[in-house]
Amino acid sequence: MEVVVIGARIAGLSVAFQVTKCLPFINVTVVAETFGFSTTSFNCGGLWKPYHVGDTSPALVSRWVQVSLRHFMEVYHGEDAAGVQQITGYQLCRDPGCEVPHWHNICLSFATLNETNLRIMGIPKNF
Repeated sequence: MEVVVIGARIAGLSVAFQVTKCLPFINVTVVAETFGFSTTSFNCGGLWKPYHVGDTSPALVSRWVQVSLRHFMEVYHGEDAAGVQQITGYQLCRDPGCEVPHWHNICLSFATLNETNLRIMGIPKNF
């Protein structure tokens, strides 16, 4: 059996990937006008970070964070990494009321930066 997916943008590639993953006995062909660097899908990205919404309990948010991170790391380390890359990101806060979030110990490299760190990173004092 064969499946032809029309389009190599995010939707088309996602469909092709999922069909291949769920039905490995099916041959999937992607047909598109262009591939590679000239497509938006080649350079598209996503951002994942934990956050708290409304009255959701911290325990539930932490559980969601753990499940999500585990899934993303399985994709990242998996045989079909699908171009997933792990990069470091920063969330900066100057408000004296900023608290260390309850999920800080789940994230891979959570850190509180001091003035020296900020200076070394070239982050202006009035960010």
